Amino acid sequence: MIQEAFFDDQGRRSRIDSVDLATGERVTINRPNRDQLVSGGCSLDTAALMDAGAPLRRTLVDQPDLVIVEKFGEQEQTGAGLADDILAVIAAGLPTLVLVPEEALESWRELTGGVIAELPCETAALRRWWPPP
Repeated sequence: MIQEAFFDDQGRRSRIDSVDLATGERVTINRPNRDQLVSGGCSLDTAALMDAGAPLRRTLVDQPDLVIVEKFGEQEQTGAGLADDILAVIAAGLPTLVLVPEEALESWRELTGGVIAELPCETAALRRWWPPP
């Protein structure tokens, strides 16, 4: 699962979709209204974010070779959003790659108890951790 941002003609973010890489299914998790665009206020749809976690929950049944989550945002840093789904996948023993912004590393370490391997954002590090078949 990844996030894809869309922008309007003025370069302002008009929406963010969560995309299931396995199926192509999209859930719009953020679509600011006119007031939010002007004020810069939060426009995250937390209900849609919970729907966006369905692909993670499905991995517990499908057992893929690798789970990729490009989502450890503000909600997850507080233990909300997709945090429980991410932890469930990790606890199930599935190889899971979670993209964590540098400024969120402390929150990530706290959420995971600091026992999860951390990789630098480098292709070679990823290949050492999860070599291609």
